[in-house]
Amino acid sequence: MAQSQPRFDDSLQDIIESADSDNTKKQVKYATKIFEDYLAATQMDLTTVHQLPNSTPDDILAKFYASSRQQNGTKYNKKSMSAIRFGLQYQFLNSVKKVDNIKHADFNNSLCVFKSFAATLKKDG
Repeated sequence: MAQSQPRFDDSLQDIIESADSDNTKKQVKYATKIFEDYLAATQMDLTTVHQLPNSTPDDILAKFYASSRQQNGTKYNKKSMSAIRFGLQYQFLNSVKKVDNIKHADFNNSLCVFKSFAATLKKDG
């Protein structure tokens, strides 16, 4: 007699991990890497950022948005910065902190800087 599959599968982690598309995973990894590079340049790390009160990561993100450049020194275009921002949102939501760095009121400063920076990028083309 052939072995049948168990009626109840306990692979909850597999279900959670498969919920996101490969492109989402790549974008989060890309955004996180850029942010980690920025943090390393400022003698910080992501683990520390997630342990700080929200006002500090807000200030860090504001500076990050304003100063982010591609490796060749040119500014990212608006679409790329938006993708980086949403990748970081996902990263923050799935971290120990579990905070939405786009919608949470404590991240108002970085929101204002991002909007201003995005408007400048849109004007510049």
